[in-house]
Amino acid sequence: HYDMVPMNPMTAVAFVLAGASLAMLRRPHQDSLARRLGRMLALGVLLIGAIKLGEELFGWKVAIDQVLFRDRLAATPFPLPNRMAPNTALGFAMVGAALLIATLPTRGASRASQYLALCAGLQALMAALGYSYDVRSFYGIASYVPMALNTAVAFAVLSLGIFFLHPAIGLANVFVRDD
Repeated sequence: HYDMVPMNPMTAVAFVLAGASLAMLRRPHQDSLARRLGRMLALGVLLIGAIKLGEELFGWKVAIDQVLFRDRLAATPFPLPNRMAPNTALGFAMVGAALLIATLPTRGASRASQYLALCAGLQALMAALGYSYDVRSFYGIASYVPMALNTAVAFAVLSLGIFFLHPAIGLANVFVRDD
């Protein structure tokens, strides 16, 4: 199937940063060094997504998704170049923002973080369903490179982790309480 694109290397890096950020932010509040590092990693994820979105929306010439392995990415055997998909960039912007917002000390911030994680997770679910039923419009946007299937799965798992970062607050509480 020609739409089965590989994950872009910068996408993989952003997932590693997001996962490390989530792990750091799960630590107790007393570990302020870990939380600061988690915030910096989340900011990196947000910036990767925002820069790529800026490239697509405003024509910026940053090529952040080609920083790693530029020559190998250009020599891909697939009909579409290996670039970060716009919906992937949007997912990283949402996930990075969700991680950053989750560090704020208010209940409203935790709820906002859960809603952003939920949006990123629903986008991932749509992409996975698109691959399952061969509906390209669910995982790709117009003539852009589509979101890779493994990217969609990784977003779903990451979104669940962020959603349940503060399980006693907001919508996540519905799923974890005893009643």
